Amino acid sequence: MLRRCALFAAAVLAGGLHWGSFQAPGSPLLMQRPSPPASEDILDKIVRYGGSLEEILDQQEKLRQAERTLGPDSVDLVHYLGRLADLYEQRGLIADAMPLRRRSLVLWEKLNAKETYQGSLSTLAGLCIKLGDLERAEGYYRQIVSLVEKQTNGGKDDDPSALTIALEGLAGHLTLEKKFNEAEQLYKRVIEIEMKARAYGPESQLTLVSMSKLAGFYFAQGNYAQAEEMYRKVQEVARRKYPKPSASMWIVPNFGITDLYMKQGRYAEVEEIYRNSLRGSSFIPYAKLATVLVLQGKQDEAEEFRKTALERWADQVELGQSLVVNTLSDLAQAYRSQGNNARAEEIYRFVMAAWDEKGLWPATYGRLRIREQLTTLLRAQGREADAAAVELNDAQIYWRKWMVVCDRTYAAGQYDNASRHALEGIREGVRGFGADHLNVADGLDRYAELLRKRNRPAAAAEAQARAKLIRSKLATH
Repeated sequence: MLRRCALFAAAVLAGGLHWGSFQAPGSPLLMQRPSPPASEDILDKIVRYGGSLEEILDQQEKLRQAERTLGPDSVDLVHYLGRLADLYEQRGLIADAMPLRRRSLVLWEKLNAKETYQGSLSTLAGLCIKLGDLERAEGYYRQIVSLVEKQTNGGKDDDPSALTIALEGLAGHLTLEKKFNEAEQLYKRVIEIEMKARAYGPESQLTLVSMSKLAGFYFAQGNYAQAEEMYRKVQEVARRKYPKPSASMWIVPNFGITDLYMKQGRYAEVEEIYRNSLRGSSFIPYAKLATVLVLQGKQDEAEEFRKTALERWADQVELGQSLVVNTLSDLAQAYRSQGNNARAEEIYRFVMAAWDEKGLWPATYGRLRIREQLTTLLRAQGREADAAAVELNDAQIYWRKWMVVCDRTYAAGQYDNASRHALEGIREGVRGFGADHLNVADGLDRYAELLRKRNRPAAAAEAQARAKLIRSKLATH
């Protein structure tokens, strides 16, 4: 089950071209190189690359040397290209990574490395989606499906999961492109394959998950009757086959249909489902029940469940942040919709404080989402100063965390790691405080000291000079 979910998550990132449609090695497209602005000084580079600055610069030089030695079309370049592309992607530099990945794909095809080639297609697809090139992404999806069709004998193997994952990936992408008819047929084909497969069958958990995905597809298209019919089929099997379901199996038959009912304003039915689902230690059904009670104007009754949800979540802070954003923030939004901004603000601040206490980095996905919702709420009330204070506090927390880690690794003699931490701190300092801030100058001084420890005097002098420039600007003001 876990392997299937992991494979599905990877496949959802797939996207666009056919096997024979790539440009020849050495063509202008494939030979593109990332070219940062010529005016970049050390601070520009730090903001661009963060803690990966030295690795990226070193890897760029290694690739240039390998190209000079081996030639630009050598298959031996594939690992140099991949390593540099990985570094770019880690920093969110998708446009820089794309030409490297395309060159790698051509080389993997030359090497006849089929599995790696297929993985490269999926990686390229994800990059295309992030860049908004949906048409090309669709082509990648189709190519992956074509390759896997052959590998799995059209889904007739005992374990057809590779094909069903590829089909679901294409279906999801076609939905994104609003090509609904073909997407629906692909979702149905997945269910048909799984029902016939020896490893699954019509009542397996994976088949129920796929049926829920088809129901979700109908829901997203506004076909509520079809969505409800499919969700009820899933519920019927799940309750009979799995009378004591795991948390994941509780989510499958209930979350989809409750979302559907919520969309239709059928709050009483949602309330009944959640009241019958208060089991185990999970905070989720309590938060969901509190949410639907608030939306019905039953705020006093919701209090007990709100408190229980927050208490239980406080013991499970490490749970996935997306889950938190989709439950506790929904509860806060429900209070907002009823005009209870104070309670919504309380929930946002409670979640942020709990994450801070556990040492969660402020720049993580869930933390950023919750902060954004809090500052939006504050600004909607004309509380600009309070919103700015929240953002400044996060910047200070993040900068301070990186500097503390830098000091610890420096004290342990781990100068390479300390340098990476200093770079991250400087980058966040620029983002949070601005380039000409004393904290940024302090970070540059620390980085310069580390560079000297690592016998890199020229780079140290550049960092020191930038710190001195910042201090001179501050002195004149």
